[in-house]
Amino acid sequence: MSTKTYAKLLENQGYFLEAVKVYRELLKKNSDDEEIKKTLKKYEGVNLKVLEFFTRMEKEKDYEKLERWLCKWS
Repeated sequence: MSTKTYAKLLENQGYFLEAVKVYRELLKKNSDDEEIKKTLKKYEGVNLKVLEFFTRMEKEKDYEKLERWLCKWS
């Protein structure tokens, strides 16, 4: 299923990698769509895996994993 609605749903639920894939697929079909171009532009240079992790953190073990990661890099 490749629609803007589906891509927005994925984006709103924190599935940014999948949403960007759908947006790119849609842009191939409609290269003049400025809304899609604008949406994709906001994710340029963003590490989507990290963004998904932070957006979807909900369990204590997720926070512990983040804390270990931060300690490692500080």
